[in-house]
Formats: sequence, structure tokens, C-alpha cells
Amino acid sequence: MLLVDAVIVVEQQLPPEQFVGSLKQGLVCLPAGKIRAFQMRMPAPGALEKEAQRQAIWLGDRKLRGELQNLDVSLCTSWKGIASTKPKGKMSLEIAWSAPDLGAGAVKCVSSVKISLDGDDPRISDRPMIVAILASLANARHCLDET
Repeated sequence: MLLVDAVIVVEQQLPPEQFVGSLKQGLVCLPAGKIRAFQMRMPAPGALEKEAQRQAIWLGDRKLRGELQNLDVSLCTSWKGIASTKPKGKMSLEIAWSAPDLGAGAVKCVSSVKISLDGDDPRISDRPMIVAILASLANARHCLDET
């Protein structure tokens, strides 16, 4: 996702076909395949900025750029939609944050986070990615405030 006018921009730096995790299905979460980077739903334009302001994580108009450098997902869903098993699992990611308005030599703040997937499938909903990205931003905020 690349938006010129957005305050918070996160770009996925992973090749689309790269495997980023495992998919399991059924009540006992049996192996059912792998998840690729292109299958992950990135947040809609403006959603990050709106949620960051709502949670008071980033209130200013200083532009931020995040590079999603690493992603690992472990997801268990219902088998072919049968049963009422909610998606569950874990997602961890690593984002390198920078402030482009500080120039090319700006220090990057790298932040890693791990979240639980409890009810939202990150291939269908952008909510898990929003939660993880904002957790990463909250972790990197002290570093970004110093630059």
C-alpha cells in the first residue's frame, strides 16, 4: 500500500509468493497448507491513520513510513466452512519505521510484535494487520519521537 497524502504508510517488502505461515483446519487443526504473503489482507487506505488517532498512538501530522520486513502466521480455521470454529492462531511481524521528512539518512526504528488471532482471519479481514501494525508503531514510538 502506498499513499502519498497519508500520514502513516506501510509497504509490504515481502515477495508475493513467499510462504509466511501455516494453515490448519478443523476442530483439531490438522495441516491444510501454507499461507503466502499475497494472501494477507493489508489495511484499507486511511484505516491505519484513523485507528492510530483514535487510540492516540500517533496524533501528529508528521509522516511515517513502515516497511513490513518479516511476517509469520499460524492460522487454524474451520474445515471448508463446516462448524463454527472461529479462526485462531498467532501472527508476528517486524516493521522498520522511519520518518521520510527527516531525509535519506534518517534512523530506522525496527519493531517486532506478536499478536493472537482470535476470531479474525487475516486473509479476509484487515483488522489483525491493523492491530499488529499499530502495536509495532506503539513499540517504535519512543525511537521515532527521538529522531
